[in-house]
Order: sequence, then structure tokens, then C-alpha cells
Amino acid sequence: MTIDASIFGLNNYELKAYEALIKTGTSTATHICKVTDIPQGKIYTVLESLIKKGLVDLIPKEPKEFIPNNPDLLSAHILKKGKEIEEAKNSIEQLKSLYQTEKVVDESKIIVRQGKKSFYALLKHLIEPKKYRYAIKWTSEFDKKTAIKQKDEISEGVDVKVLTRFDDETKSNVKKWLKIQPNIRKIRNEGVVMSIIDDEQVMITILKCNATLIIRDQAFCRIMKKMFLETYRDSEYIEENKKENEQDILDVLHETIDCFNDKANFSFIGIIGSFSRKNMVEGSDLDLVTIGSSDAHEEFKRMLTKNLKKININTDYFNHINEKFLCPKNALLIHDLYYRDLQDLLNREWKPVINTIKNESVPLHNPQFKKSIPSQSVNRSVFYEGYLKWINEIVTKENFEIFKDHILHNKGVFIRYGLKSDFNKIEKIINSKKEGDIKLVEIKEIIGITKE
Repeated sequence: MTIDASIFGLNNYELKAYEALIKTGTSTATHICKVTDIPQGKIYTVLESLIKKGLVDLIPKEPKEFIPNNPDLLSAHILKKGKEIEEAKNSIEQLKSLYQTEKVVDESKIIVRQGKKSFYALLKHLIEPKKYRYAIKWTSEFDKKTAIKQKDEISEGVDVKVLTRFDDETKSNVKKWLKIQPNIRKIRNEGVVMSIIDDEQVMITILKCNATLIIRDQAFCRIMKKMFLETYRDSEYIEENKKENEQDILDVLHETIDCFNDKANFSFIGIIGSFSRKNMVEGSDLDLVTIGSSDAHEEFKRMLTKNLKKININTDYFNHINEKFLCPKNALLIHDLYYRDLQDLLNREWKPVINTIKNESVPLHNPQFKKSIPSQSVNRSVFYEGYLKWINEIVTKENFEIFKDHILHNKGVFIRYGLKSDFNKIEKIINSKKEGDIKLVEIKEIIGITKE
């Protein structure tokens, strides 16, 4: 092809190298030198320039290989020079007729590109998620078309989670996204954009390098997925969304009860703890109290789990509080407080909890039932019966952390039973730097029990 390379914003060597790549599809620097007159000492400078202009991609193999991008990109470099522009357009069409690299790009295990335009060009090579899409965002730029697409993904059961900067620059964008996808948390981000999809693809953009990679390797995807979920679990909620997310959970709970056909087999359904109060503790468990048929109870749990999944909230249930650490960290944990009938509640439950169910639970079904629960007499000895039993069952670090978290968030319970002084002493021990076993011994001494 004989045409002035400057029309495309290239020099003669760059045009020759690009034309050679178009004809061969994929090639090494050595091969390009053989089929052109480009000197060996200049070929890598030429190819690096083409990469920066978005016309060529590097495939990191040994030896390195290069593939051309779509000749349509040349249009951006064409100088507006009347007849020369027409000649350039004709030349682009000739190159397009030879262009056969889309298949190569789609099948490559690793693709590397530089530049913002290349980033957007690579987006079309990402697969559509069927199981999950996890993302780290930089600006959280809002696009209505993409938002509708992701809303459809969520409705189809795709697990969508996002970590993003949340500051003055991104706040307005993030708030728009929160209306589409609730699972957005904030992270300190110093210049990384990432998408992880279905254990199949990872796309990473390093903003400081102006470079984007797509990696198609299941082992790498799984490692990145694990790291993402661990980071997501420890990241902060966005306060604007936290209350909405909690209200969404309560709305689904009410809707599930309303639609449940077997309510007649329940004497009572209600919630206690922080989900029943306005001052909800971040990351709270949902303490769900159900009294009635075991079959109805299990069916209700299945229906609730399914309905929460529709709003992209995964759930897990635990009965005994020491089982809590076995539950997945990225799920809504539901404390399953189930009793067959009133007598089962009175026989099995700790008396302060019975009083809490009677006095502080929020009824969701049959509120009159609360009147039938007898008030329990709780003195200091009775109060500490439950804590002693709990302490004796603590055998792991995770068990102790659950115990510690419970104590620190339940100061009001101690005060209610006139044990504020005890709480202050126990809090001091828990927050000390002593070993867990020593802390437990000292707590037993405070509550007046020194032997098993």
C-alpha cells in the first residue's frame, strides 16, 4: 500500500509494521523485521509507539508476540486534507478486509493494552456473568445503559458486589449506583480498576501505568475472587445505603410472612435485638423468633432465603451462638430462635432472653401471643447462669471473639438488671492485652464463680 504514513499520524516504519501485522494477524518483532525493511535496532521502538497509540497489543509470551487492533482506530489519526483523507479511508477499508484478529483476541489467555480508548475497547471482550460479577471501581462513572443491564443481572440471580472510592469526587455517582445494586462498600483505592467474572475472567486496569489486562485463567480468577471477598467482608458500609439495606431486609421479611400460606401453624413470629431498634449495630445478625410447627418453620426459612436472594442478599442460619463463626462472613446471619410452643420456650431459654422476647420483641405475626409469656424473675445468680454456661463452652479464639462482641454490645442488658458495675469491670478485662483464658478466669471471679 503506497500512501503517506503521516496522514494516519504515523511514520513510515510504524505504518509498515502495522500493515505487516494486519496481514499476518500475530507476529514476533523478528518476523516483522524480516517482512519489512525496518532495522532490528528500531523495531521495538516502533512497536512500543504503536501500542501507545492503541493500534497494537502485546501478548506476553516468550518470545513476545504482537497483534493489531481494528483499523477503524486509524480514523482518529487521519489529517483533514481533502483528497488525501479519501485516499486514507480507502486504505483503511483495504486493511479492514485483511483484518482477522478479533478471533485471536477473543481466544487469548492474556491481553495487554495501554490507553483509555483501549480500556473501553476491551470491555466488549468481557463475558456476560451467569454466577457473579465482583468489581473494584475508581470513579464509579454512571451509565444508564450499563445500569439497566446490571439490574437485569441481579434480578436473574447474579451476585454483584462492588468496592469503590467514596469521596467528594465519586459520591454523586455512587449514590446513583446504590439505587441499582445494594452491595456497594467503600475502599481506599490508589488507582486500580478490576472486574472478576464467574471464575473465568479478570480485567485489571492500573491507572498510573495507563495499562489494562484481561486474564483468562480459572486458578488466577479463584485467587482474586477469594482476595476480593475477604477485602469486601472487612470493608465499610456506605452509610447512605446501610439503612436502606437493613430496611430492604425487613421489607422482605414482612412480605414473606404476608405471602406465607401456613401462618396458622405459627403461634408467634417476631424479631429481637438490634434489627428491632433504630440504633442498629453495623453488621448485625437478624434475631428471628418463631414458635410453632417445625415443618412450617423450615418452609418459612426456605421461602425467606429465596426472597432475600432476589435482592442479592445471601443468608445463613445458626442456632447456638458458638456456631456463628462457622457461617460465611459475606452473608446475612440469622439467629434461628425456634421453639415448638410456649412451654418449649420456657424450658429451654435463658430467663433474660424470655423477658426480652416478652418485653422488647417486635411482633410480625400474632402480637397477642406476647401477653401469654410469663415474666421471669431474674436475680444476679440467674442472670449469670447463661453466661457461665457460655464461658464453659468457649474453646476457640473465634468462640471468644463472639462472646466479646456480645458483651460489648449489650451494656444495656447489664444495666437493666442492676449490674452496671460488673459490666465496667468485665469490659476492662475484655479490652486488656491478657490471654483469652486468663480473661475468662477473671470474668468468672467477677461474677462470683471460681469453679466449674
